[in-house]
Amino acid sequence: MKLSKLFENRVLLSLFAIFIVYKLVLFFIIPLTGDEAYLINLGLEPRFAYYDHPQMHPWLVYLFSFVSDSYIWFRIVGTLMVLAVGLAIYRSGRLLGYEEEPSALVAMAYVLGSSNALSVIFINDITIHLFLAWGIVFFLRFIKQERWQDALITGALAGAAFLVKYTVAVVVVPYFVVMLFYYRPQLIRFTLLFAAGLLPFVILNLYSNYSCCWSNIVFNVFNRAGQASLGNVLESVITFALVVNPILIYFFVKGYKALKQSSRLDIPFAVVAIVLLLPFGLLLLISIKKTIYFAWVINFGFILYMLLFALPRKTLMKAVYISFAYSLLIFVFFTYAGLNVDKLNQVSRYQTVTTPEAFCQEWKQSAPGYLRAATYYDEAAMLSYHCAKTMNLFMDNYFGRDDDLAVDYKALDGKDIAVLLMVEDKAVKRMKPEQIAGFFRQSEIKLFSVGKFNYALLLGQGFDYQKYRRDFILPMYKKHYLNPLPDWFPLGQCPMAE
Repeated sequence: MKLSKLFENRVLLSLFAIFIVYKLVLFFIIPLTGDEAYLINLGLEPRFAYYDHPQMHPWLVYLFSFVSDSYIWFRIVGTLMVLAVGLAIYRSGRLLGYEEEPSALVAMAYVLGSSNALSVIFINDITIHLFLAWGIVFFLRFIKQERWQDALITGALAGAAFLVKYTVAVVVVPYFVVMLFYYRPQLIRFTLLFAAGLLPFVILNLYSNYSCCWSNIVFNVFNRAGQASLGNVLESVITFALVVNPILIYFFVKGYKALKQSSRLDIPFAVVAIVLLLPFGLLLLISIKKTIYFAWVINFGFILYMLLFALPRKTLMKAVYISFAYSLLIFVFFTYAGLNVDKLNQVSRYQTVTTPEAFCQEWKQSAPGYLRAATYYDEAAMLSYHCAKTMNLFMDNYFGRDDDLAVDYKALDGKDIAVLLMVEDKAVKRMKPEQIAGFFRQSEIKLFSVGKFNYALLLGQGFDYQKYRRDFILPMYKKHYLNPLPDWFPLGQCPMAE
């Protein structure tokens, strides 16, 4: 091995070590977030169905919780998943016909890149792109080697990704475009085997939706849909470019041109271009209705790195260095935000992120023997993780309604409940304290403060379940679950309304 190449390899290993160590440090600097706590809590109490998220991510949380239920451990798992995506990128390069070195360098550019840097917390977006990346590997192996078991595995991986997020379609549709135009004799067999792998996951999801008010579909398809606007597209493109690394876009364009002219490519270039680029065309179509946000870059951005395989070694090394430098900027921003979170925070409910123990202590001192409740999923999730179960009782919003399934409200009838009131939080529409008090036989309010914000506990005695069901649950069910559904949707089971 030439000395220059040996030196470069040592530099790469050093950059990888610096990246991993810095990211591990950030695990402890960045406090547990509301969304992260919410998703971890779902998995720590595993069920067949959840109201606003498909099952796969919570089930994985449950699986990994056998090692530890610490959020630091789950963040480590997330990083291991990102490294597994890097391995999938390497395998894709080898299947396309490229040697170990360029395939490894492209994988390194991804591993040291923004997707890994941004995935400090353990959320859905890390899980889905693991399944999608390996789905592409098995699809490429199928069209290259015609191993029919690979079609079955591709379908199963697509199904697993579907149980994380429904946007898996933007990666799956290109498979069938490729089969229809370039591998038509194998189309029927591929479709049957792919469907055999996919359908068990789809059927599971549909049945769980049917048994839970169609809530996943209502939440993700109807309630979250925005208004069509070309401005959404422009905003989405800018967001995607900034997050994926704007300098690397130049390398992606060069890589596309080099891939088109490459003599080493074992699969027709048009096929590769469809698999790698059509997903982003479909994302542009989706962005007309819903602006693409940064987490979607983690979902799909890994695909762009596969455009780099045909670039010369020196260019790939530059791409690796640029990826690392951009990630360092992200890490520096995270470090500053994590160390100055109290100073930067201007929203009272986020105080539960920075000092959750203070709220746990207040409940312990002021409401011994009371059950705990909050009025929005951010603080309910955080405090459930840190203080034991905190119910989400009075939130009239389509976000975070999982407690409608997880909590037996009928069993709360007559119980004493201490409800945390965010008296200074104007960012979220909340039920007024006097309305909440009306659901109890009697109540009192105790004021307290944490940090620079004021809060209160509503100490409610004798919870009135019938009134809660009549005046809150049923109107909320009709507003956020029943009414958004089209008339042709079959009415499924809905425990919250029955």
